Amino acid sequence: IFSQDATIVHQWCRQNGLLSTGFPCPVDGCSGDMVLRSLSRGHGGVVFRCSSNRNHTRSSRVHSFFEKSNLLIQDIMLFIKSYLERNSLAQCSRFSGFSYTTTAVNWASFIREVFKEYFYTDLRHRTLRGVVEIDESLFGRRVKFHRGNPNRGMKVMHF
Repeated sequence: IFSQDATIVHQWCRQNGLLSTGFPCPVDGCSGDMVLRSLSRGHGGVVFRCSSNRNHTRSSRVHSFFEKSNLLIQDIMLFIKSYLERNSLAQCSRFSGFSYTTTAVNWASFIREVFKEYFYTDLRHRTLRGVVEIDESLFGRRVKFHRGNPNRGMKVMHF
């Protein structure tokens, strides 16, 4: 989907809740609603325009994950896909066309923060059911007789 035209990608993002479809006009004293209107220029070809005052406009990315970025949504989603596939940051930047030193590092940091926030709000209080097996070799940092990779797996520290 992310190799398609920008309008198709924006439509898919709206259907899946990644972009807003409408909201009340944020201008004080205005009672109109912001609705999508076609635009001949800009990313995605649409903006939000107030139904009662056409001078009140907002970007089509407002109130979304992509709000602060000027990058194409397709490139951002390709970077995230590559990042989720556990590619190195250099591979992710090459795959999406981002600059490694600035853009890729900043986006990787932002994505990590989003993942942490999601974990703490949605997954942290889940309880595990059934039998939980613990690999005792992961307690501490050393591996018996220095076998294998001591950095493999999740570290479990006991007190």
